Amino acid sequence: MLTFTLLSKNPMGPNPVPYPMQFRWDNELYFMIILMGLVFTYTPRIVLWAGVSGAVTWMAGAA
Repeated sequence: MLTFTLLSKNPMGPNPVPYPMQFRWDNELYFMIILMGLVFTYTPRIVLWAGVSGAVTWMAGAA
């Protein structure tokens, strides 16, 4: 859902931004904030799962 929110166009915006321009705003940092919070669970499996799933959804959204 985070990938969709960050990469979809705003339907209520006055003038839509071109799709390649959306990658210039460093939106992938929001995934890093989630990973930093999950590090405090001290469970490597959860951190790796969140990192891989975030990377896969970002690649799928960028394709």
